Amino acid sequence: SKQEQIAQGGDPYIFRVNLGSYGEFDTPIGLFDQENLIIVPVSDTETSYLAGLFYNLEEAITYQKEMKKNGYENPFIVAFKDGEKVEF
Repeated sequence: SKQEQIAQGGDPYIFRVNLGSYGEFDTPIGLFDQENLIIVPVSDTETSYLAGLFYNLEEAITYQKEMKKNGYENPFIVAFKDGEKVEF
């Protein structure tokens, strides 16, 4: 949990789910209904979308599975620590 991570020192990990990268004409309609949506421009024609805000991996995995059932082809979890993306 967030509190457990803070108790261990430092900022907690934040997990988000990357729902995919889309162009102007292939962005799923329901995408903008997701909570804590972050929009990241990749290029002039492509944008990446991250959703959710989780402080433990299990909740992020549950959300990832839900998004896959909702039709997102390859949602994947991204972790952040101290505002920076973390590679595992």
